[in-house]
Amino acid sequence: MGVVPAAIPGDFSGGQTRNRWAKASICNAAQQAAPTGDAYLTNETGPDVTDVDGVARDIGRLRRVYAERSVSSAVRRKTSLLNPGHAYNTEQRRLIEVELLLKAFPQGLRDVMALDLGCAGGGQLRELMALGLKPDNFWGIDLMPDRVEAATSAFPDAHFLAGSAHALPMEDASVELVTQFMLMSSILSPELSRLVVAEVDRVLKPGGHFLWYDCWTNPLNTEAKGIGLRTLRRMFPHYRMDVRKITLAPPLARLVGPKSMQLVHLLNRIPILRTHYLVLLTKPAQAAAGSGTT
Repeated sequence: MGVVPAAIPGDFSGGQTRNRWAKASICNAAQQAAPTGDAYLTNETGPDVTDVDGVARDIGRLRRVYAERSVSSAVRRKTSLLNPGHAYNTEQRRLIEVELLLKAFPQGLRDVMALDLGCAGGGQLRELMALGLKPDNFWGIDLMPDRVEAATSAFPDAHFLAGSAHALPMEDASVELVTQFMLMSSILSPELSRLVVAEVDRVLKPGGHFLWYDCWTNPLNTEAKGIGLRTLRRMFPHYRMDVRKITLAPPLARLVGPKSMQLVHLLNRIPILRTHYLVLLTKPAQAAAGSGTT
């Protein structure tokens, strides 16, 4: 099908299920990650040397943060669809996501190979299946093994891996669609971010699409950083971008929603109060001169 797990170092768990490819060794995978030649993807001040320790530290931090959030009642309250403000933001994102995906794939996703970075329990697969994606064409990766177990149980025909998005066990130019929702802003290590970007560029087919949803500002969360459009363009300088500024600031939406949805609608019309970008990035069909895209 074009998407084949590549040999990666680490603790293989084959034999338990065909959906569990491998659990990669973080440091070894970081050493073997091969960045491309774009200005953002290489160190302009000297030789390209992977910061293995920094990558491993940030992945360890992410695992700690995700584990804490998984048992946090405060996080559950914030992300509950019982809050009309949060439900409104979620539905708006889904509607615009469908619009962008159908623009990219007018015939639907039936024959599309898709990869979700930070797949959690597989919720993104459920949304893509509504557009025709076959579970057997879906691949997901997440740092947390318990999330991967849950996703595998819910979607036994799909393919899930416990590992890091900076070392994807997939062939070059093997998928048409990559998605990420709030993953990149959670990465604080510039080196880890650079390696993830390099991997997305590597596995995407020419003309393929990267659906990006992330915040451009997040001042209340010290475990994340906002990513603006200028930075996103540096990450993918030769990609075409279809940008939508969406999502009423979540703390504001959660506060106002239970009191007045009319006010939520009014506030959402003010651009500065919308804190996220939903972006469809399209890889060039042919490599730009001097770029690292393929």
